Amino acid sequence: MPSANWQAKTALDALPMQWTASPDAKRHSENSKREFVRGLAHACMEPMNCTASVTESGVAVWAGVQNPETALSAAARAAGVDASKVRMHNCFLGGGFGRRSHTDYITDAVQIAREVNAPVQVIRSREEDMRRGRYRPMAAVRFKVGFDLDKNVTAFTNHSVTHSILEDANPEAVRGGVDPSSVEGLANPPYDFPNLAISHTMKRTHLTTWWWRSAGSSQNAYALECFTDELAVAAKRDPFDLRRAHLGARPDMREVLDILRERSEWDSRLKTGSAPGMALHESFGTLCGTVAEVTISGAGDLSVDRIVSVVDCGNLVNPQTARMQVESGIVYGLSAALHGKMTVENGQVLEDNFDTYEVLRLAGIPEMEAHFVESAGGKWGGLGEPSLQPVAPAVCNAVFSITGRRIRALPIGDYLLTPA
Repeated sequence: MPSANWQAKTALDALPMQWTASPDAKRHSENSKREFVRGLAHACMEPMNCTASVTESGVAVWAGVQNPETALSAAARAAGVDASKVRMHNCFLGGGFGRRSHTDYITDAVQIAREVNAPVQVIRSREEDMRRGRYRPMAAVRFKVGFDLDKNVTAFTNHSVTHSILEDANPEAVRGGVDPSSVEGLANPPYDFPNLAISHTMKRTHLTTWWWRSAGSSQNAYALECFTDELAVAAKRDPFDLRRAHLGARPDMREVLDILRERSEWDSRLKTGSAPGMALHESFGTLCGTVAEVTISGAGDLSVDRIVSVVDCGNLVNPQTARMQVESGIVYGLSAALHGKMTVENGQVLEDNFDTYEVLRLAGIPEMEAHFVESAGGKWGGLGEPSLQPVAPAVCNAVFSITGRRIRALPIGDYLLTPA
């Protein structure tokens, strides 16, 4: 056993590594150009790590985890003891985003400590964390819509394809061939379009997957809200007005739209080469509407200058913490929209550190505004994730207004963009 992390990493780096591509891996690489959204890493600032001790008297675990009860149960299984024999010391996360709700790094540490009969600290390097990660699943989404002669929506169909996380984690929760987390936001669209037809296909891939911040809504809000913007363009209607017209049964969503339009100064003119885009989504019991102001220079350089979010989560316990959560979701979502992608060649993930898996830096963070609807009552919505989902479609819709080009697959940074 190595006595220090650097010693272990140096030995690991010296091992010869040979990647062998399976038929599924080759097939995935060939079809990657058809993806609507790519797999994404959680990219926690602190890589996965855990310290464990297994003795006759019990098991002790030190780790940052998102679900201490699940981690405790995993440690008990790995040690072969009753859960009452495990003491879980939950540390600061160092970034979670869904990744630390999985317990693989807990199991690794406990199994090794049990085997060597000594306390063990397992620390994954950044490269291990990226290449042995659990990624947001790839997804493809297709929409079709029918209009009458007056450009009113008469039919709406949607089909999505993605890997099922629940099929791996809890197969009993997958019923009728549908993983509910894969279709959240698509199976229950807020708009009262007539003649809905929603379908889904589960497609297994060879990549390990797990819930990424905001789960299925992260890709589904992007798909739905970009397409809704296309409907507004086809119907020659303002994107706010089209959405509002199809939210007759949702006065709460109409209120969010009205406040967002005012606070974002939607009807004001921006400089040449700049335009706003908007999106609206509901998840985890919370509504979030977002306007992004984007500028694209003549040389094709894109900057997101301002993002305004209006949030209806019901009651607010700590307004300052709530604002921090909203801003955190905006930054995480914008980073993924502009840069996030995992590239797979012959079964191997190529991105292994922040030099290849680019993230948003301080200089790229826009001016941010978070406004809260004072709805209160009995509503208690979540705040860790809802502000993330509308960011990508809002930015993409702004890009269309400037360039006339639709972003059909993320990240936006892969596109050569020039003002129309």
